[in-house]
Amino acid sequence: MKNTEEKTDWIWVVVENTGQNEHFVGLEDKNGDMPYIPVFSSKEDAIACLIHMPTVRGNKYEAQAVMLEDLKKDAEAGGFKILLADGEGKIIADMSP
Repeated sequence: MKNTEEKTDWIWVVVENTGQNEHFVGLEDKNGDMPYIPVFSSKEDAIACLIHMPTVRGNKYEAQAVMLEDLKKDAEAGGFKILLADGEGKIIADMSP
């Protein structure tokens, strides 16, 4: 009998206020009418892009790996799209549900 494993796709996101009050960093497009969560294919891209993101002084930010399917559920519930970006913040693909 063949052993099958559930497929899980891991992506990287930037999380604000790591710990009890943590949440994914969400952004808006240039027109301000499309909220989205930027995701990255590597931890290095997430960290590199962090310097291009608006941040709040005193808050902590960290790159974390999450399962794409779990993020899709959270994003959809919050009205966010999921957009794959590179280390400079350039949008590569729409990964929304």
